[in-house]
Amino acid sequence: MIAVTEKLAWYVSRASGLIAWVLVAASIVWGITLSSRLLRRRGIPAWLLDLHRYLGLLAVVFTVVHLLGLVADNYVHFGWSELFVPMASDWQPGATAWGIVAFYLLAAVQITSWLMRRMPRKIWHGVHLLAYPLFVVG
Repeated sequence: MIAVTEKLAWYVSRASGLIAWVLVAASIVWGITLSSRLLRRRGIPAWLLDLHRYLGLLAVVFTVVHLLGLVADNYVHFGWSELFVPMASDWQPGATAWGIVAFYLLAAVQITSWLMRRMPRKIWHGVHLLAYPLFVVG
């Protein structure tokens, strides 16, 4: 029991990071499905778009859990700069930097999704396409 509690933050941070990545993948696949011509001809039911948005929001939630797990983990110190500034961490700086870039891409996609009705469609679409590199660098 003691071994589990000592490593709980480690397990939470790793598991939530993987879950967030899978949720991003599911949201991308669902978004591609929604944009297909076959579905657009028949009309898109509201629940399909809601599911796409829900998957994206869940990816954000699990990313936040991942960051909190990293802060709580005692094995490697992660402060504000290590979490949000690429190459600031001494622990695997390359991989950590790509994770930070993925976080910023996720934030851009999610924020512009919330503001979709208030911004030009071309800008929204251009930012939304960042989901593909988000999946790769995540």
